[in-house]
Amino acid sequence: MKYYTEHPEPRNDFAADDSISATDRHARRLSHRLGFPIAHVRTALVVNAAVKEQN
Repeated sequence: MKYYTEHPEPRNDFAADDSISATDRHARRLSHRLGFPIAHVRTALVVNAAVKEQN
């Protein structure tokens, strides 16, 4: 887990900001951890939620 020790978790600047959705906050955290662009992670989260709703 070398990545986690070299790149600390970003500050949660959006914690008190109600204009940022929970999905966006989650995407931001995952993006930082996985190294993918935030837009890609958010799209994957939204598609995953839509598929779960259909089932």
